[in-house]
Amino acid sequence: MDPAALAELLEDPPASVHRIKAIVDVAAGRGIRRFVAHSVAGYVSVDRVSRPSDEPARSRVVAIGLECDDAALRRRLDALVRPDGAPAATARELRRLTRFL
Repeated sequence: MDPAALAELLEDPPASVHRIKAIVDVAAGRGIRRFVAHSVAGYVSVDRVSRPSDEPARSRVVAIGLECDDAALRRRLDALVRPDGAPAATARELRRLTRFL
């Protein structure tokens, strides 16, 4: 999961999206960190939560709205995914998300 791209989506969702809910695992310098994030009407909240160390990394993002099947939303959701083997998130990228803690 790209934490900077997720922060951008939470802050500025497409017009068709009213709410975003996410549970994401982010590869960082000290391992994988899990966050729960919500965005509703311009209000963003993010919490750090524990995750079992033996659990595989996985993320889920749900966009709720009237017409959430638009192509622009699909592109933004696809941009959240970091390819396998990509480097861990930088401190700067992680700060984009953790500033909402």
